[in-house]
Amino acid sequence: MTAEHSPKPNIPINIEDSSDEAMQLLESADIRKMADLLGDPIAVWQPSFDGDAQVNDATLLWSNKAWQKYRHDPVEPGALMTEIFVRPRQALTYLDRAWKEGQSDQLFIAEYKEFDDGVYNPDVIPAECHVTWQKTGERIVETSVDRTAQRKADRRLEVLADSLAQSESKRNIAEERERIARDLHDTVIQDLIAVSLGLRLAHTEAGESPTDVSPTIDALEELVGQIRSVIFDMKDHGPIDFQRSVLGLIEGTARSLGYMPEYELPEHGSFESVDQRIVSELISTLRESLSNITRHAKSSYAKIIVELSDTHVNLEVIDDGIGIGENPKNGMGLSNMKTRAELLGGTFKISDREKYGTSLTWSVPLHNFAHEAEYAF
Repeated sequence: MTAEHSPKPNIPINIEDSSDEAMQLLESADIRKMADLLGDPIAVWQPSFDGDAQVNDATLLWSNKAWQKYRHDPVEPGALMTEIFVRPRQALTYLDRAWKEGQSDQLFIAEYKEFDDGVYNPDVIPAECHVTWQKTGERIVETSVDRTAQRKADRRLEVLADSLAQSESKRNIAEERERIARDLHDTVIQDLIAVSLGLRLAHTEAGESPTDVSPTIDALEELVGQIRSVIFDMKDHGPIDFQRSVLGLIEGTARSLGYMPEYELPEHGSFESVDQRIVSELISTLRESLSNITRHAKSSYAKIIVELSDTHVNLEVIDDGIGIGENPKNGMGLSNMKTRAELLGGTFKISDREKYGTSLTWSVPLHNFAHEAEYAF
């Protein structure tokens, strides 16, 4: 196959000697002026070929001012693409395709190295261009369109779409949690309370019974308390006011205990930067421990200590009641408090105090959740 060859690429081509349609248009001073006024860079190339009729280089015939502004230094007509392009092989691939198919499109992404090497003008060239290589007569016309702003807009839309999708998902989860909480309150709790009252009434009327159902009644009432805690945790309360929540729990417990527990808490506002999951689980643990004291401890004194360091949150609850003994009942919510700590990478311990009463400690790190995936609702 006989290869078609352009004039030697190292010899500048005189535009005035060209006779094809593109060059005839560019001969017109008005057309050139108009092309220079266009904001999009335009250049005209004369391809040259190897023995297999593949484009192996191209000579710059003409370019407008916008195209020249992209370059670090001016490029004169007659310059070779292989000499002035950082990635000429890539550009020549698109140029060859345009020569054979009439047109090709390229997404050009400028790299910082090409600015540092003094090839492109970093103050002008966009980060991304859509380059069209168009065969016109015996020449290839290169036009570039700045896609940076469009790309940024597209990315902003993608981020917005993802954000909306996440918000919708969170809203759906919140609604489902609210629905489950309502169902638990309106059906399960009411049924359990009815069963508990029925058993208590039957136990009272029966007097001396061969079967003591008091433990069953206590277990039912404890289960009601636990479900109420679950319902509270499932509702979306927004950012948790730690100080207010803890004081509310303590004051509410005081009415049931008949005395006011002592407490030591960090300064107001100390928990604002603490992860909401930690705050929520700490409050739930405190609620469970105070509930146990109310129902089981038979105490006259209790104290709550919350400490916040740079690395950990620590909760300690003590009382002067009857203690838990060597084998505490599993139904006292102890497993729940232990699980809450472990899911956050922390520890839980409960034991009898040296003389009397119970000591409970619950500690979690601030920045290390051991089982992040398991914690998700």
